[in-house]
Amino acid sequence: MPLQRLVLRKSYPISTHRGFEMRPDIRNHQRVILDDRERAFDLWQRVSYHVRLITY
Repeated sequence: MPLQRLVLRKSYPISTHRGFEMRPDIRNHQRVILDDRERAFDLWQRVSYHVRLITY
């Protein structure tokens, strides 16, 4: 899904131990979770060296 379509949605569920729930008091659109393997891989390529320096 294109990023611009994600921004236009009005509400997003959160994951809880009871399953997905709509909680506008928690999910207030200041952040969003994207399940995008390609985007995650690209981000990891940029930061992995720095993460390794901190953790080792």
